[in-house]
Amino acid sequence: MSRLVPLEKEVQRAVVKLCRSVGCIVKSTSQARASKVALGLPDLLVFCPNQSAFFFFEVKRPGGKQSAEQAAFERLAVQSGIPYGIGGVGGMLLSLKHVARLGLVVPPGAVLPGDRVSLPGPQG
Repeated sequence: MSRLVPLEKEVQRAVVKLCRSVGCIVKSTSQARASKVALGLPDLLVFCPNQSAFFFFEVKRPGGKQSAEQAAFERLAVQSGIPYGIGGVGGMLLSLKHVARLGLVVPPGAVLPGDRVSLPGPQG
């Protein structure tokens, strides 16, 4: 029987590929097993030098849930002026559109439940 929901590492590969295709540089903080060294630290640091943009991104497979530590880190990041995206390819498309202002068109159906970006300021 085939698996319907992709593994998180498969989602992460697709997200990183998307970022690189638009000229962004991605640094991964994800670990094969939980180390408990930096609870809540997002999986990816995304640098878009051509747009002078930076944001954190937490990769989640469809149906994946954010931990309490990850939610706390998201609040801290946004309160500190750093955008924070979460989800899969849809969440990354939203992040690239709203943070890096790449003018991307987000296709219908690309954004799944849980895909989102939190922005600093009044709109965050």
